[in-house]
Amino acid sequence: MNRQQGLLGFSVAGSLILAAVIIGPLTGLVGQTLLGQAPGALWHQLLQPQNRTSLQHSLFLGVGTMVMTTLIATPLALIMTRTPLAQYRWLQGLLLVPFMTPPYINAMGWIYFFQPHGLLAQLSPTWHQQFQWLFSPAGMVLIMSLHLYPIAYLGLQTAFSQYNWRWTEAATVHGVSKWRRLTRISLPVMAVPYLAVWLLVFTKTLAEFGTPATFGRNIHFEVLTTTIQKDLSQWPLDFQNGVLTGTLLLGLALTAWIVQQWLSRRPSVTLTGQEPVITTRRGLIGLASSYTALLVGVAIILPYSAILAQSLFKQRSLGWQLSNLTLAHYLELLRFDSPAFQAMLTTLGLALVISCLSPRWTVLESRKSHPPFAKLVTTSQSNFRRPATGNTKRGLSTESDDFILTVVGFHEIIWDAGHIADCRHHALFTNHGAIFDRRIKNV
Repeated sequence: MNRQQGLLGFSVAGSLILAAVIIGPLTGLVGQTLLGQAPGALWHQLLQPQNRTSLQHSLFLGVGTMVMTTLIATPLALIMTRTPLAQYRWLQGLLLVPFMTPPYINAMGWIYFFQPHGLLAQLSPTWHQQFQWLFSPAGMVLIMSLHLYPIAYLGLQTAFSQYNWRWTEAATVHGVSKWRRLTRISLPVMAVPYLAVWLLVFTKTLAEFGTPATFGRNIHFEVLTTTIQKDLSQWPLDFQNGVLTGTLLLGLALTAWIVQQWLSRRPSVTLTGQEPVITTRRGLIGLASSYTALLVGVAIILPYSAILAQSLFKQRSLGWQLSNLTLAHYLELLRFDSPAFQAMLTTLGLALVISCLSPRWTVLESRKSHPPFAKLVTTSQSNFRRPATGNTKRGLSTESDDFILTVVGFHEIIWDAGHIADCRHHALFTNHGAIFDRRIKNV
């Protein structure tokens, strides 16, 4: 048995074990609580006002967070791809800090800063009144979005870095309108990355417990996760309703995944892996710097400074006073015999074990399946300065000092890559060389 067969057998055995660990307890729980019940009774229980309200709140929070994270992450991904800020590696790491922080810690920071008699009220009572709208469902969507935007940012930054901006440049040279460039080039190319990002953010929001339990209960905003926790841990216990709402939550996540898989199977164009062009316009660079600084201040500095300040207070009600600051809480935390220190060691051990096992498992599984995004084609220096060659699939050929793949017959490439429509040869000469294409007449 060769090495490849051994890896395949190990991967199959591991998959079966993982499936048993995940599906086994779930099957047992559902079997003990739901099987044997009349479907009408289960449906009637599922439609109770409490469950309907939790479902509506979860969907509102999921869709709202999905939209808000897209609005936050799209300009940020463009900034960290096409401006000089992309060269600062420390900034890229800093932008991921919210996602690396437990969500309830982030929510506590917002509560401590904006609550009545909070830090902002102590610093400026007038400004404090202007932010009470945060304690609402819309404010909760904003807080969740500022915590989860790194998920969307990472996916979109990768997609934008692989996006060939000369596609739109070629279309501009040929007189294609902005609307057609958007609908025929940008949207079809970026559809798959955006769908993947939306799926991750939506399912992550549905399964989120920390922020709804910490911030949501302050505004009486119950979602499915907090309803499940209340049914399973607070008196009177209701295991049947907890499992029923948990099954509903699992069904929503699976439905979102199935829809995303169905939409992602539409014809798409491969991304080229071309180095993005960095802008040198001072106005855009200044605007990008201001947006990034604002995001870092609101998403990171504001909540974490509130947490840090609260951890240094001897008594929270005394607020900002020099005599009210102490390090005694940290000294108590770092005592070897303290429960908090033991909890830290346990958490660190679990994190190390999972971080060691997860990459190995991912590598094994990735060998058996295709990646979820479009196939990325990376060009190297060996591809440069090659003679023009015909591409029977796309009707393109290139001849350049700097490798270029320019889409002019973009309708043909994106929507029907395997069919050559009525087209004619065109040549586009740039300072990088010549690009020969076969363009559709009616573009």
